[in-house]
Amino acid sequence: MSFINLAKMIFDTFSISFEKIANLKYFPEDKHTAVLQAHLTGKALKVFTELSTEEDYSKITPKSTLRKALLAAYSAMLDV
Repeated sequence: MSFINLAKMIFDTFSISFEKIANLKYFPEDKHTAVLQAHLTGKALKVFTELSTEEDYSKITPKSTLRKALLAAYSAMLDV
């Protein structure tokens, strides 16, 4: 399994887990982004803070800006 496929699998698992917990704990949807960013660390947090504040990043779907940015950042690490 390539690193990028492994990263996609990890992000997808994290996304599903986050959505389930948010729903079980009745987190208001407008607070999902704040809760999500509190659980990011290191490079993932850096990528998140560099994104525009105009978009909702509470969902890490396959087409989401956050997921694409995270995968690009970790993929770039392999090129170094």
